Order: sequence, then C-alpha cells, then structure tokens
Amino acid sequence: MKRILRKSMLSTAIILASAQAYGAGFQITYQSAEGIGRANSGEGAIGNSAAAGARNPAALSLLDNAGVSGGLTFVRPQVDISGSLTTGQTFNHESVAQDGLVPNFHYASPLNESLAVGVSLGSFYGTTTEFPSDSPAGAQTGETSLTTINANLYGAYKVNQAISVGAGVNYVKADAKMVRTAGVLANGINVQIPGLGATATTKIVEVEGDANGFGWNVGALWQLNDSNRFAVSYRSRVDLTFDGDFKGLSSNLQPTNAELKIELPELIELSGYHQLNQALAVHYTAALTGWDSFQELRATSTGCQDGICLQKDEKWEDSWKYSVGLTYGVSDMLTIRGGIALDQSPVQQEYRTMSIPDADRMRYSLGATVGLSSQFTIDAGMAYVDSDAEQGEEVLTSSNPALKASFMSESTALIFALQANYNF
Repeated sequence: MKRILRKSMLSTAIILASAQAYGAGFQITYQSAEGIGRANSGEGAIGNSAAAGARNPAALSLLDNAGVSGGLTFVRPQVDISGSLTTGQTFNHESVAQDGLVPNFHYASPLNESLAVGVSLGSFYGTTTEFPSDSPAGAQTGETSLTTINANLYGAYKVNQAISVGAGVNYVKADAKMVRTAGVLANGINVQIPGLGATATTKIVEVEGDANGFGWNVGALWQLNDSNRFAVSYRSRVDLTFDGDFKGLSSNLQPTNAELKIELPELIELSGYHQLNQALAVHYTAALTGWDSFQELRATSTGCQDGICLQKDEKWEDSWKYSVGLTYGVSDMLTIRGGIALDQSPVQQEYRTMSIPDADRMRYSLGATVGLSSQFTIDAGMAYVDSDAEQGEEVLTSSNPALKASFMSESTALIFALQANYNF
C-alpha cells in the first residue's frame, strides 16, 4: 500500500497547482489593484503609491511623501476536470477551485532625500481546490489548500538623480492541508487490508502542516529622465520545511509526524516605463520564475514504511511571463489603464496531473484610479484569465501502471480588486 500512498499523495503539504492562484505554477500576483489593472506590466518601474516597493524596493525613491495602501482582491475561478479511467468509469468535476480573497497592505516613507523605508504584507503563493469526495479518481484529486503570508521589510537608497537601489528581507509563513480518498482503489485496498471496508470516500491520506522561512530581495531603478525609466528586481528562493500531522496507508492509518522540504522559486523581473506625452504612458515587464527548484516532492517520517511517506518527481522548468500595458490620465482626478499578459506554464506535458492541471494562460486587464482628494485615491482593477485547455494521462497507483486516468482540464477566472491609498 506504500506505492498507492506515494502516488495518491501528490501534493502533500502544498497544492502546487494553478487553479486559484492564476499565476504560473501556484504564484499569486495580486500585490495591488493598480497592478492588476495593468496586468502587472511595468512592475518595479512605476511608483504611484506605497505599494511601489512590493515588487522592487528601489521604486520607493519615486515617492515624495509617506503613504499607506491597503486592498482586497477577489478571485472567482472556474476550473473543470473531466475524463475516464481504464476501468471504464468516467468523471466530470466542475468548479473544483474555490473562490479566494487575497488582502494586501503597504506602508512607505522617505527618511530624507536619499533614503526611504517600507513594509508590505500580502501573499505570493496560494490556492484551494476541492473535488467530490466520491470521485473515482479520488487518489489523485481530493481536497488541498495552501495559504501563505509574506512580510517584506525593505529600504531604498538614491545613489544620484539617475540610479536608485534597494534591498529587503522576507518572512514567509505557510499553512497547508490535504485529503485524498480511495476512489477506484477501494477494492484493491480491501484485498490488501481485510476488514477495512474501504469505499470510494474512505480517506487514505490526511495531512496538515505549517512552515516558516526567510528570503531576501534586491532591486535597482535607472531614470533616464522624468519620462523614461527601467527597473530590475530579484526575489530569492525561500526554503520551507513543512512539519505536520500525517495519517495514511503507509503509516497503517495511524497518526504520525511527517516532514517535507520545498523551495519557493526565485523571481527576476525586468520592467520599463515611458511617458509618451502629458496623458499617455506605456509600460512592460518580462519576468522569469525559477520553477526548476521544484523537482520532486519527498515527505519522510519514522512512522511511515521505509521512512518515506511520499516520493514524487515533478520536474518543473523555469517559465516566463510577458506583459504590456497603457495608462491614460483623463484628468487630475481620473486615470485609466489596461494591459495584457502571457504567463507560461512550468509544467512539462508528461508530468501534468489532475491536481496540477497547469497551462499557459492569457490575462486581459482593465483598471482606474479615482482621486477623492489630493491625498486620498481609490484604485480598482479587474482581469479575465483564459488558460489553454490541456489533456493529460496519469497513473493512479505505481503498483498497477495499467490503471490510468485520461483527463481534460479547462479553466478561466475573473479577478476584481479595490485599493485605498493615502499620502501623508
């Protein structure tokens, strides 16, 4: 039964899926409503509010006054998974990704003409999916959730009128839960464990855990003049060791403590901003996420058979995101913006699974800023995300490679965000 568990516990401590995150892999890009409204184009090179430092600490040098910014992003995904098993059963699971609400908060303050500091609270990773408990493919679907909180303290230094640099430290707290059910494996489990009486809804994996980790980030800003600037930023990998309670087939259904180590990926962003005239600006970003850090999932415990609760190759690859947008100042009190982005998937076709149905996606965004006073503004942003439909094939248990699920995944999402900004 160890082999059944290893294959069914695909995502133990974290989902590592894209269903709700709606960035490649399981990345969240909802640090501000303004950024959502322009498809995150120009990140790091635009410094309109206290949220400027969340993606590039050097962008704090663009602020003239101390400010605070806070907002909420609502994500409504539609993820459908359908397919069939080699045993003849079929499945059609709709809306397996859960709605999500992602908050953010930022504060920034210049200390003098050269120095500025800031802090940001939010999330860069997270998702929630829930399949029906009686799914015949329950060993590969089930329920999985990941919640992370990222606290980033950073500062910026203006070297001269053209060059600014910045650096910061990140603290990440993560909580995760996963449940897997027997599904079509129930009969085989009953043969190997007489008297268990397993059905399709019998839980064969239950795990909850949490982790803490630290990372760092740096950035630079180059201003050619008041109308043209470029930015580069880097966010380091974060090592996380999930420690939690595990109960599954490899532990003879007895509770035990298990450990799993992963690395959240590094992120490099290159951005540009150009004020074409008094009203119109264009901005763009190319971002590389180092998903090659995610090569396998391996969970261990002295309470599991041979000390291994999970061993699963993932073999993700680095992926790029490209975005471009426009901002137009209608008046002193109203600014509108829009953007489009292509987000490439890090998942190789042969490693695509039902719990990780990641795919290339396009994002189409619109947004606006309304000035209620010279100090108080409201940002609104919305986006539509359309992911490529993808097919996949997955072995349900390594003890019987002939038992497979062939599936099709389709997903879209609507994203809505509001942000309040106040300059002191």
